[in-house]
Amino acid sequence: MEQSTGMIIICFMNLKGGVGKTTLSTHVACALAKLGIRILFIDNDKQGNASRFFQVQTENTLSEVLDDSISAAQAIQKTAYENIDIISADMGLAAVNFDIMLSDKYKNRNQKFLLKEALEPVRTQYQFCIIDNPPDINTSVYNALMVANEVIFVTTPDCYARDGMDLMYEQLQAAKSDRIAMDAGYNEFLPDCRLRFRGCVLNKYTPDSAPILESIQKKMPTFSTTIRLTKTGAKRLQEAAERGISVQALSPSCGFSRDFKHFMEELFYTQESGKL
Repeated sequence: MEQSTGMIIICFMNLKGGVGKTTLSTHVACALAKLGIRILFIDNDKQGNASRFFQVQTENTLSEVLDDSISAAQAIQKTAYENIDIISADMGLAAVNFDIMLSDKYKNRNQKFLLKEALEPVRTQYQFCIIDNPPDINTSVYNALMVANEVIFVTTPDCYARDGMDLMYEQLQAAKSDRIAMDAGYNEFLPDCRLRFRGCVLNKYTPDSAPILESIQKKMPTFSTTIRLTKTGAKRLQEAAERGISVQALSPSCGFSRDFKHFMEELFYTQESGKL
């Protein structure tokens, strides 16, 4: 990843749940924080799984930031992890997504830039922002795309998980077109002012998933690293989630931890990325 002078915002997405978006996004945040990097994590999923992982309160949440009841600074909470702050989520996000589309109170606001505008006052406090998105394309997800700099699709060998990637890619292209047309600060040459697709990462990989990986690689940019599915890794993931700690902290030598280390190296120490 190229050097930047501003906060880089990374979105993790898929239209299907259970593919590992929350697992990978929270672990990326934990790994960066361990290096002394300041992280703002945004839970953009009404289910609030990332908020539970970080064991924070679901008060003063993202829904209240989007409806302008509170500022982003007021919503930010400390986590037990040094260097990680969070804006949490709860079921109120579902109502806010409908309100943004239907309520008169949003008519005088740019509905596509609600999150971007809210984050402006806190951008200088962090080096990275990680956004965990729901299995959906709704108003809050589109808002995330309108502020994101890097987008990663997380998928599994499950055919249902792969089916929605074309639609997601279309939405990503639409968001980029809107950014170029509407965002005066958009600059393709500045890492913190552009939107690009980094690629798809295949999670829960097994040896018989190779043909599926090849099919994805033919359709879109794909990380060469795969996250293997092993019995030990699955057990460690469950235990780590229950304890609110990363798998690297719990079991640094398990298959997931080793694969995740390679994924981090590919994400942050290579220049390769998808073109949008």
